[in-house]
Amino acid sequence: MQLVLGELLGHLGVMEELIGYETDSWQFHSDEKHKTCSAEVRMAGDQTEFEVEILTFLDEPDEEGPPVVQVLAMMGKPRANGKWSLSNLIVKGEPLAFSDWEAGACAFYTDVSAHIKREEFPDIDALIDEHLQGEGGQAGSRKKGGGRKNPKFKPPSNTISMKQGL
Repeated sequence: MQLVLGELLGHLGVMEELIGYETDSWQFHSDEKHKTCSAEVRMAGDQTEFEVEILTFLDEPDEEGPPVVQVLAMMGKPRANGKWSLSNLIVKGEPLAFSDWEAGACAFYTDVSAHIKREEFPDIDALIDEHLQGEGGQAGSRKKGGGRKNPKFKPPSNTISMKQGL
């Protein structure tokens, strides 16, 4: 997916083109879950790249897990002809790549930020499954099913084969 900067940011739910050091940031704290979720798009000062990140923070960290979890991280970088593209998708510390991962990652980010804007704590694991894993590690429902390279062809039984003659 290679798009002009404004279109690519639009796929992330950022309505205005960011300039150097500018961010589009959303946060929500859940008293019930004792967690904070933040979603942020940050433009580098020299405008040569932008970062996309989703983090969760625990109010009172325990010894079992980290106090901060980087749920998603990826970069936006300029390409030829004024186009930009996403790269380096990392989900919960693991690099992730599959066909059309950019669309799945953008949908995931916009869903998480939509929950935050509605002052709801997002179900991160369910959204990862919906947009970034689905069946076989592919993006959500768009990837279900599909064709095979060598489908089996069965000719109709009421036809005459070439061996039988006319």
